[in-house]
Amino acid sequence: MSKVLKGRLLSKYEENGKMCYLIESNLFEYLSSLKDNFDEYDIQRGIVNNKFLDKLKDTLKNKKLIPPIVLLSEKKVKINDKKIEIKDFEILDGLQRTYRLKEIFDKKEKYEFNNKDFENYKQWFLVWEELNKAEQIDKMILLNAGQKSMDLKHQLELIFKGIIHIDKIIKKCSKELEDLDKCSNNEECLVYSKSYSTRFFYRKKIKNIIHFAFFIDAIIAFEKCKPFTINQKALQDIQENVDDYERIKKIIESNNIIMEIKKIFLFLDDIFCNDYNEKGMEFLGRESVIVGLFAAFGKFIETQIDYNNFNENQFIKILDEIQKKLHENIQKFDLDKFDEMKKRVDITSFNIGDIMKEVVYYFVIDILFDFEKIKSFSDFPVNDKNEYRKFIYISFKDI
Repeated sequence: MSKVLKGRLLSKYEENGKMCYLIESNLFEYLSSLKDNFDEYDIQRGIVNNKFLDKLKDTLKNKKLIPPIVLLSEKKVKINDKKIEIKDFEILDGLQRTYRLKEIFDKKEKYEFNNKDFENYKQWFLVWEELNKAEQIDKMILLNAGQKSMDLKHQLELIFKGIIHIDKIIKKCSKELEDLDKCSNNEECLVYSKSYSTRFFYRKKIKNIIHFAFFIDAIIAFEKCKPFTINQKALQDIQENVDDYERIKKIIESNNIIMEIKKIFLFLDDIFCNDYNEKGMEFLGRESVIVGLFAAFGKFIETQIDYNNFNENQFIKILDEIQKKLHENIQKFDLDKFDEMKKRVDITSFNIGDIMKEVVYYFVIDILFDFEKIKSFSDFPVNDKNEYRKFIYISFKDI
């Protein structure tokens, strides 16, 4: 039986044909109407630590105003005179507050509250009606724009989740990665920043497990053809100007190409597990490595394809050529040499993430273009900024 939130309509607002209602209810009504999995809305971030939110019990004790909570009703709400009913809603903004309020509500005796305390506690809500997925994501990002704790990668995933139907290509992982063997897992599935941050994913990386943020990195790399960093400025540019990225548009509009990109991730897992075991998974679990790899792939493709006369079959054929070249040169990667090179980085001159992206990028460029100028990762003079720049210029001035 569906749970229903009942309230009183205070005002309403129409935006591009979609309605938003301002309603008044109470905390007992709201917390009683939450569905069991209210905290599992797919575009929401996970519950975060916040010492100010943890003081909500004091807010309740002192009867202070709790800011309006923003809800989404996927169906039309029921309105009769000034009475309004909302069924099966999702929380667009206010999940963190709701999670802690529900915890207090469920253990009210422990916190010295009773039902009358919640029934008499006035709460306002903004309720959006019948937003599609892209509109939900747009509202989510806008509502969280000023909140420091919203992860950039999660925000990036929200932008692309509205334009890539990734769930039709690969399903979300149902198991905890800690329970899987690094190189023996055969189930193909996807994880998100909400559950596994990209910063520490290298510790969790399992064969055939793809991180959605890395998948997006791959797509952006085909546009940029060089190492890049996703920061707030880059995120804003992507969000506001995604339609101007012609290569990205051509890629995401093709289910066949999206499928081929998935296959490349699985191919990389396979060859690096075969030759380097768990160390191979740790290598591919680093965002800097994925950006370097796919930026090099993008550069190689750029030299062989005319994006103005885009040919999907030609694009896929070049991806196959890239895989063939990598497979033939997999032993050249020598990940022990990669680890040694990392230790030699002059961290007073280089950002470690940026230099790793560059090194992987040029290493793979050398393989794809058959330059044969680099024997191993040890060849990069990362301990000296001037020598490094000189080495890169001399070795790769032709691209």
